[in-house]
Amino acid sequence: MSKSRAFFSALAAPAIYLGYNIVATMIAALVLIPYGSLMDAVNDPEKTMKLVQDLTTELLSHTVEILIVTAVLFMGTMMLVYRKRTPTIWQSLKLVQGVRPTYLVYAAVIGFGTNLATLGLVSGIQIPEEWEQSYSQMTEALLGGNIIFSILAICLVAPFVEEVVFRGFSQRILMTAYTPAASICLQAVLFSLFHGNPLQSTYTLLAGVLAGFVYLWTNSLWGAVMFHIVYNSTSFIGDAVLVSIFENNEIPSSVWAVFVAFGFTMALFGMRQLSKIRHIETAV
Repeated sequence: MSKSRAFFSALAAPAIYLGYNIVATMIAALVLIPYGSLMDAVNDPEKTMKLVQDLTTELLSHTVEILIVTAVLFMGTMMLVYRKRTPTIWQSLKLVQGVRPTYLVYAAVIGFGTNLATLGLVSGIQIPEEWEQSYSQMTEALLGGNIIFSILAICLVAPFVEEVVFRGFSQRILMTAYTPAASICLQAVLFSLFHGNPLQSTYTLLAGVLAGFVYLWTNSLWGAVMFHIVYNSTSFIGDAVLVSIFENNEIPSSVWAVFVAFGFTMALFGMRQLSKIRHIETAV
């Protein structure tokens, strides 16, 4: 496969996933807009503006549900497409073969360390106000609803489906034409851009690179899924723990410095161990 064909083929899964996200959002909008309000706003600019603002607020409050519906639509489509193919979707994504527990442990260590370090960096440095507002709005939308749905979406559904999309499909396709390092960097850029939010896109670039190497070294999507689950869960739990400890007080910069140092140390340790095991097994 040529490089250009591989690149555009690698865009297919993210494009389908994004398309389903738009579809799910439109369905939610149709459900949430009262028909009478829509008719009233047709010829009234002020009412139209208010309707748009109200609808945006409503859609943000249902971000988690939209994410879950998007995931179900995407996975359902992929299962239909691959239903009569050999290898099956599960074999193609390297979800069938077993993965060593040691791999999963190191993948979890890398995920935890990476999130801890990025949490320290993001919280300890000055970032543009617009980025911070956009990020806060996104965080409130994800955490402000039903706690069970939030845990399900953030800690399980999103990690699994996003790994299927970006590592299972995009990276696997890119590796048919590019070097492993180039494939990992390209899919990480796609992964970063997909998140949209400027601040989130910045740190998910690093997460995408590390998840790509975990996928490569473990030779199984389960390693990358474990990395992603722990990464997201650390964010979910870490914010709650920090708020409970410091309440409304400003968190000292020394705490963020410890997060960065300890997090990167853990991530580097996990990467080194995974790489070492992989090289030994390849040599044998």
